[in-house]
Amino acid sequence: AWVRAVSIHPGNRKVVHHVLIGTSEEVIPEGDDRRFNAVFGNYLWGYAPGADYYEYPEGAGVLVRQGGQIHLQMHYTTYGRETVDETRIALYFHDEPPKHHLRQQVVMGTDLQIPAGEPRHRERGYFEFEREAEIYSLFPHAHFRGVSTGFDLVYPDGRREGLLQVPRYDFNWQHTYTLAEPVTVPAGTRIVHT
Repeated sequence: AWVRAVSIHPGNRKVVHHVLIGTSEEVIPEGDDRRFNAVFGNYLWGYAPGADYYEYPEGAGVLVRQGGQIHLQMHYTTYGRETVDETRIALYFHDEPPKHHLRQQVVMGTDLQIPAGEPRHRERGYFEFEREAEIYSLFPHAHFRGVSTGFDLVYPDGRREGLLQVPRYDFNWQHTYTLAEPVTVPAGTRIVHT
């Protein structure tokens, strides 16, 4: 089935930091190391405060294969009380296969080195496109210490182009920024998230 939209409603917004959802083409058994990153293999979408629903660009979809498995990554924050969360997820499907297969890519740095006491430290993560692609939207995500965030394109010839700048990032209000017009980039272009 081809997914056209995803809606995620956290059961307890005080503790749900984020929810990521993706699929694999096969069932990955408990204890298999591949389960850790399986959510990113065929990424459907992610919830963070302020972002409950995402409808894919017109004519685009993400394929969920029969016999596969849906994976969730739930991240919780404590707030001093025992609680229960019953998060609900809805997938909306195309009636017919869409024209384009949408690929959603998480751009992140996993080796943060924030010096003790540093009030404004900069980190970067990047993703390099293996082939020509169209960029439709961006979803910046940082944690409570995030102050500002931005995305730049670095083309194979070294040219740099700003794509999105969020100078006053707020963890409690995150959402998808849809570009006025999709940006087409050649293979070898890097998208850099700062």
